[in-house]
Amino acid sequence: MANTLGTLNAALIAQRGLELLVSDYPVIGQIVSDFSNEDVKYNQTITTRIPSVGSVQDYDTTNGYVATGVNTTDVSVTLNKFKHASFELNDAEFSATNRNLVEDYAMAFSSAIGQQIMSDISALFVSGNYSNATTQAVSGATRKTVIVAPNTALNKRNVMKNRFGIFNSDLYGQLLTDDSLVDLTFKGVGIAETQLPVVHGVAFSEYSNLPTTAILIGVIGAKDAIVFASRVPSDAGFADLPAVGRISVVTEPKSGLSIQVRESYSMTKGSRQVTYCLIYGAAKGNSASLQRIISA
Repeated sequence: MANTLGTLNAALIAQRGLELLVSDYPVIGQIVSDFSNEDVKYNQTITTRIPSVGSVQDYDTTNGYVATGVNTTDVSVTLNKFKHASFELNDAEFSATNRNLVEDYAMAFSSAIGQQIMSDISALFVSGNYSNATTQAVSGATRKTVIVAPNTALNKRNVMKNRFGIFNSDLYGQLLTDDSLVDLTFKGVGIAETQLPVVHGVAFSEYSNLPTTAILIGVIGAKDAIVFASRVPSDAGFADLPAVGRISVVTEPKSGLSIQVRESYSMTKGSRQVTYCLIYGAAKGNSASLQRIISA
């Protein structure tokens, strides 16, 4: 019986992998992003902008609607992360299974790249970048102490709404057992999903490897707290160099995040290699727009 590995299309895997990446690591779409499918040089610095809302004014009976300039803050982002996820499949492996490897490899590469992106974003969550913090031990954490209290601190600083939260696994698990959260959101029927819902305007993600510096257990922030930019590596074909294989770019339509796909086949080894790669960087945005949560 013929196997179904004809569906092992690298671009299709990339498309599905990007969908999973954005879905499984939603913070990528909750912060200021500067995505492009243009190629760049490694360690190149780009400038992106954080917009701020202008002031509200009274209508002037003489001059009418007097406009004010749009205020933006320039943020420099160094694209110093050159990451890839690669796999090799030889002829024997290719012929040995009828599993749908598109989904398998899509999940594998999205998880590998997603974990790395989260690690690099989380590395910014230090007191030198974001000085504001709420202190609470995990064992006594509740909706009021680690969601309402940090939110209140952000509100007092007039931080924009539609916020994100990233909690480590201990804190995230603690909240899944919080009776007040269950009663408030689900009217006592219990949390049926494995993830927290949007609570008090905060969309939560669980990330088990938050840096432990200063006993960090979570953060709540607004979109302008972090800037994340990504591009793709230069294509050797554009430099009139011989490329043994195929290079293409796949873009996730909702977020605009792009990834480069490199495919090659070795006649000698009888194996196919596929590489998914991107170049990116993350930088501190508005330091007042993020509240760290640290353990007592």
